[in-house]
Parts: sequence; structure tokens; C-alpha cells
Amino acid sequence: DEDEFANRVDENNFQHPENPAFDRVHIEQVSVETDPNGVMLMRNLEDLDSDSPTYGEIIYARAKTLFAKCSEDSVIVQFKYLFETDNPDVQLHVYISDVPELLDRDDPDWDNHYVEVGYLSPPPSGRPGSLGSGYFGLFETTVSVASLDLTKGTWLELNLIESHSSGTLMVLSNSRVLSEPPDPAPATVMVDDALVEVELCARGICGDFTEDNIPDEEDLLKVLAACGESSGLVEGGTDSRRCMDRLFSSDGYIDPYDIAS
Repeated sequence: DEDEFANRVDENNFQHPENPAFDRVHIEQVSVETDPNGVMLMRNLEDLDSDSPTYGEIIYARAKTLFAKCSEDSVIVQFKYLFETDNPDVQLHVYISDVPELLDRDDPDWDNHYVEVGYLSPPPSGRPGSLGSGYFGLFETTVSVASLDLTKGTWLELNLIESHSSGTLMVLSNSRVLSEPPDPAPATVMVDDALVEVELCARGICGDFTEDNIPDEEDLLKVLAACGESSGLVEGGTDSRRCMDRLFSSDGYIDPYDIAS
């Protein structure tokens, strides 16, 4: 939904006050065959305005998406991705934040409001998420957010970074890269189905999936109903099955071994 996208996603798109030729659309919602409802396209773009202090530099794409409030110490982050570059010096950096603003990395308040989740590089050719594969890869991990105050909202920020061939990241102020990237074509990646969800295990009662503080037959029924499914986030971000994938069968799926354990 375009309205929901506009209301939940903050970005660093630029609209020139006089000349539309200098506009930069780093973040937009586009339709693809696998998801006609739209995915988020992120692209790095060159500043073409000769009067700009960053003229000729590659400005990297940043997007910050709002999710629900949270009072837990850890969350699960999940999204699908498809790179449109095979440049190994490109990375998609992932953060959780407790403020809506796109703070620059050298902002004195950055460390107080951001937690780094991880980063992705383009996968090898033929793998899901790689250039030309036609298949989205999946990123999913659990991250501690105890240092953040997410009671007003949880923000997932993605930064598409290009680095020197030496591997040193050029993550500088004003969201820009100060020299030409090794790949002549600025980086692009598509992101879909982004979710941030509380991990039920973090609530402290193992086997309690109904949140009534008692592991009982209702919790068993939830495991039975999930049998055969992935142990990741439920589509829509309303629940998590990770804790159902028990200690003796942590294989990424809910199966009879999880029921028995």
C-alpha cells in the first residue's frame, strides 16, 4: 500500500528546489513479478548538481521503517533481499533504532539511539539474493535491544554502503561517499517483507506460547498447528515460532521432534 509505505518509511530522497533533473530518488516502492503489491527499491545515486558541495559524489540510500512499540530486551529482525549488483564492496547495513530521524554516523547521539544488527554482501552467483538469480534471499537474526528505549516505536534502518577496494567502509557524514566507488554503476538492492518482532523466548517462560505464564495443553496445540512450518517469523510479524524449534531439534522447522521435546 503506497500510503502505508509513505507513512512508515523515512528516506533520504532529494528534491531539488529548482531543477528536477537534479532530483534523487534513492528509495521507492516498485512492483515485481514475485510481489505485485510492491517491494522497497534502494539505489545509490550520483549528485549531478554542479552547485552542490557533494557534486559528483555517490550518495548512498537510507531507509528507516517504523514498527510496533517494544519493551523486551531482544527482537527478531527478518527481511528478504535481492541485490542488483555483484560488487563485493557493496554492503547492506542493518540497524535497530529508537528515534525516527536518520542520524548520521558521526552524530554525537548516534550511539545512544542505534544498535547494529549486522550487514549483508551480495551472495555468490546463483544463490538466492544474488544478481540475476531471480530469487530473494532471507536475512533473519535476533538482536539485543536492551540499550534502546523502544516504548515509542521500533525503527529498522537499512543503509546501502559502497566501500573502497581495500575494504574500508566509507560511512561518512551527510550520508555520502567521498570518492568514486569501484563499480561504475551505483549499487541497487530490493527489500521485501521486512519484519521486527519480539522473541517469545525472551519473556522467560520456556514452552509458554500463549503468554498465560503456564506451559499447558494450549501451548502444545500451538506447536501441533505449526508443525511443518518454518521456525522463523509468522508472515505479517504477529508471532514468532523460533522458540518452538526446541533444544534437541534446532533445524529451522517445526517438526515431530519439537512436539516430543
